[in-house]
Amino acid sequence: ITTILLSPGAWNDDSEIVAELNRRLATLHPTGDPAYWQFRQLRDAFGGSKTPPAISGAALKNFPFVDFCGVVVALPWSEPKDVQVMVMFPEAPTYEVLTVSAWRGGQANRPGTI
Repeated sequence: ITTILLSPGAWNDDSEIVAELNRRLATLHPTGDPAYWQFRQLRDAFGGSKTPPAISGAALKNFPFVDFCGVVVALPWSEPKDVQVMVMFPEAPTYEVLTVSAWRGGQANRPGTI
């Protein structure tokens, strides 16, 4: 299982872009099931009196991470420099933090090569 947290930047509300991400992920699933690989808003999952308005997450089985990265990089985020993808690969003990701006600028490993 691959666990992913997706933040368009703590104060950016790119909910329509996350919805588009979900639509595109449905086309990658072998059955086209729109609910199988879907990111959900986690706004209400945080404790305390303050929460970031935009963070989504998913725990995904048999997930094509390389294809996912291609989709994320191609989407028109309002502030690409703020977009972070925190991913915990199967068997990994910690999350890796990846950024869309680093991928686009060639300053990091290409998506899916880490």
